Amino acid sequence: MEIGVIIFLIAYFGFDAQRDYGAFHNNGWKNKYKKDNFGQLIPAPKNWYYKLNHVKFKEAFFLSTTLLSFITDRFHFMKWCQRMLLFASIGYAFGWAYAGVGFLANWSMFGIFYKLWRRISENDLV
Repeated sequence: MEIGVIIFLIAYFGFDAQRDYGAFHNNGWKNKYKKDNFGQLIPAPKNWYYKLNHVKFKEAFFLSTTLLSFITDRFHFMKWCQRMLLFASIGYAFGWAYAGVGFLANWSMFGIFYKLWRRISENDLV
């Protein structure tokens, strides 16, 4: 239980991506997208995948704008580290079954609410 609390404190105070927004949020977001020979972002193709994910530019590699965005810039990597440490603290404190359920619930619920928010904010559902 004590190890779980220590890991939680490290995750909460050590990897706070929102607090470090200025230090970590730079032009790294452009790494998610493919660029042409002049360094300009390439517009997204008009197919179902890009429309479903509301991606405006062509991805650098498959899932670079969604599931694997933590690989492309430091801001998303810090958020990913914080989440993984929070699940590790739950695993140490309450058992790994709870951490696994929490992990799956977090990713699925985040995906659902993110998609709904994007559609509402772009007036697709209103």
